[in-house]
Amino acid sequence: MERLARQAGLSRTTFSNRFNELTTYTPLNYLTSWRMQLARQLLANSDLSIIDVAARNGYQSEASFGRVFKRPPAGCRWQRMQAGATS
Repeated sequence: MERLARQAGLSRTTFSNRFNELTTYTPLNYLTSWRMQLARQLLANSDLSIIDVAARNGYQSEASFGRVFKRPPAGCRWQRMQAGATS
């Protein structure tokens, strides 16, 4: 994220805030969502193992990939509703 902020000529905080305003995602949530989208495509359309898909999407262990993969997509309506119920 530091590199993206620098390329945009912004501080990390300003970059993150503007990114969130424009996309409703934090940069990290957006990246995670994108990686999971790519992982779903690979799992559906290839014979790669789960660990290979995890590695291609930046995860070093199948366990950490599995935890993220099972979560609802970042920013989805269900998560917002759950957050509102606990606030």
